[in-house]
Parts: sequence; C-alpha cells; structure tokens
Amino acid sequence: MLVNAAPLIKEAADQQTWIDLALPDLRTLSRELRSAAIEEVKRAENAEGALKILSDHFGFVDESLLAVTILTPIGNVTVLRDKLAHIVEKRPDSRERYVRHAIDTLTGPFEIWKVLYDNGGYRMAFINAYEAKNDMLVVVDVRNGHVLWNFMHAPARAMNKHRQGELLYKRYILEDKEKGSHLAALDILNPDICILRKWDEEVSPYTDVAASLRYLRPLMPCKAADFALLLAFLINRPTKSNQISDVLFQRNDAIDSWVNNSNIACKRVADSVCNMRTHRPHPPRRAPVQTPGPPVVSESDRHFVAALQLNSR
Repeated sequence: MLVNAAPLIKEAADQQTWIDLALPDLRTLSRELRSAAIEEVKRAENAEGALKILSDHFGFVDESLLAVTILTPIGNVTVLRDKLAHIVEKRPDSRERYVRHAIDTLTGPFEIWKVLYDNGGYRMAFINAYEAKNDMLVVVDVRNGHVLWNFMHAPARAMNKHRQGELLYKRYILEDKEKGSHLAALDILNPDICILRKWDEEVSPYTDVAASLRYLRPLMPCKAADFALLLAFLINRPTKSNQISDVLFQRNDAIDSWVNNSNIACKRVADSVCNMRTHRPHPPRRAPVQTPGPPVVSESDRHFVAALQLNSR
C-alpha cells in the first residue's frame, strides 16, 4: 500500500528581503555586531541521547513537564516536549550540538522575521550572527501560539536567504547617511545603546546605583547579563572596566555560571561601574537636583571585582 508523504512546505517567493531594506550583509558583518562564539555541545551517539540533550538544556527537569517558556524580544516562545524529537531525527546533522546557540538566538537574536510560506501560513525566523564559521536560524511556528519548530546552523551566505518577509525586530540601528553598510550600525551590542548614552550623559553622574537601575531596566529588552555587560562597557576608559568587559566577553564556563545569577550580576557590575566613575573626571552637564555621596561598595563586591580582574589576566 502506497502512502503519500506530507508535502514539503517552503518559504514563499517574492517577499521583501534584507537587500530591499538595505540591511547589513551577514557575509561582511563586522565583528562588533556579532554575538560571541558559543561552544558546541558534544554530539550524541543516537537519537535518544540527542533528545535527552535537548530536554536537559531547555529545562525539562521532570518527565511530567510538557512545556517550557522562553522570553524573546517579541514575547514568549513555547518549547513543547513532543516537538523536540523531529529536530534531531536527521542524525547526520546532529543538531543537538547547537542547542545552546538556539536558546541564545531566541533570547538575543540579531533579527526576527515573519516569513510567509507557500501553504499560506507564517513562521518566525530568529537569526543570530556569531564570531564563528556558521550563524544560527531558529524557526518558530505561529499556528497555535508561538511554538519552537526547528533550528539549524548555516554559513552567512545561506543564512542571508532566510532574511525575508516582515522584519519584526533587529538589535541594531542604521544611520541614514550610510544606510545598508555594516559600518553604519550605531555602536555595538544592543539597539538601546542610545538609552545608555542618555543615561551616561544626563543621569548617571547624579544618581546612585539603585536609581540608575530603576531608570534603565524597564527600558532594556535585553537579558540582565547583557545589561550588566553594557553598563561595564560604557565606562571603557578606565583599566578596571576594560578588564571586566574582557572577562564578560570571554563567555567561559565560570562566567556562564555567574550569568545564571544575572540579577545579582547586574547589581554588582553596576556598583563597580559607578564606583569607577567616581575616580575619573566627569564634568556636570546640567545642574543636579540632588547630589548624593559616592556609592557604597560592599566588601563582597570588592572581592567580586578583584576576582574578575584576576580572571582577565
């Protein structure tokens, strides 16, 4: 008895592309706009082992847990346990190796596109560019909510082909005078750098750490760990701040485990940055309403900064 296989759907033709929008070419994208490289997970011996790798990394800590939720720049994406098997069913691809990249791409993508398919439906394409040979694509189905469907690694040339449809999000801003050039991106790391500039120029000289966090955190869609990194990067002239930035950029295992406790990390780096600021000239740009004394840095935070400096050497 012959059984007809389900027709393979593909991205519809004649959609708006990254070229139409004069966006940066991934093949020539500058290093500053890329995410730090992430170590691959070791390949599983079989499909069962691959499925376990996905389950563990996505947080299915109990057999009774059927779904987990990941917060992205455009809202929640659901990861269903029963949708994981098909991601790793093609064993030559060994896609379980890129599960860390998939999670990182969902939470901190370079771009998000709403892509039309030839069956009339839509899917979301989360794309990330790395300081590595390949970039990352995570596909999210939108038929019944936003549900993780698949993910894959590919070189920049192939990844450019998926940058089509409706652009929902990008983590960079292009200057009009050189629109389309990767050199036209305003600063690095996050689209909200302009908010940080405003904070750096107008607010931070006159506020304590808590006030700074209250001002910035609601405006920042990025992860708390990235927020902490941005705070450290802002004060890039003092040696200590450079050391902290270097350590954060390394993304080694010690820092990864530290980032898991990101709320504490954010507070500690903010404390350290504000403490550094008091040791360099910063002429006031407007009259402060209130001028508090220098921020108090606890002994534990001093040890924390010292450890970061030691790790960066």
